[in-house]
Amino acid sequence: MIKDVSLRPFLIMSEIEKCLDGKTINGLGKMECNGFDINFLTTEISCYEMIFSVVTYD
Repeated sequence: MIKDVSLRPFLIMSEIEKCLDGKTINGLGKMECNGFDINFLTTEISCYEMIFSVVTYD
C-alpha cells in the first residue's frame, strides 16, 4: 500500500500498464507501453500522459 499521496499517480499508471501492456486488439495488433511523460504540473494538480503503441506482426 502506498501511503504517500505524491506516489499515487504512479501506482495508478502501473495498474493501467499491467491491464493493457501485451493485450491484443482484434484486427489491429498487440499493445505495447512506451512509458509516460508529464503533461503539466502545478501546485494543485499534476497530469501525466501514458504512451501506448499498437504493434502488428505478419
